[in-house]
Amino acid sequence: MLNNNKIKIMTKLALYEQGNGKNDIKISHFYKGDYIRYNILKTIVSITVGFLFLFALVGLYNVEYFITNATVINYKQMGIYLLVLYLAAVIVYVILTIIITTIKYKNTRKHLVKYNKDLKELNEIYKTEKSDIR
Repeated sequence: MLNNNKIKIMTKLALYEQGNGKNDIKISHFYKGDYIRYNILKTIVSITVGFLFLFALVGLYNVEYFITNATVINYKQMGIYLLVLYLAAVIVYVILTIIITTIKYKNTRKHLVKYNKDLKELNEIYKTEKSDIR
């Protein structure tokens, strides 16, 4: 005989696993600190690559200026300015990453608590069905 409660729970679990659950389950394999550090590392690498591309594009755009003024340009001052700009961007994005990943991790944990509760309820249903058969 069909157990409607069991079917509802199984459907709910399957929908979650196919939707947001995929990402939530991946995140649950991390400790909170490790998850935040992993995302900070991804952010720093992304910013570095982005800035390198941006600097290369600006340099190519202004290549004529750099060639004509090669002896007049203060490269040390320009390097310090670019470094400060890069570090400011890294600091801002790392702070944003910490805030966003902390919130995301907390929300994921809330979802997984509900998911685990449903799994326990489904397990209890299976146990009662198994004992009823005997």
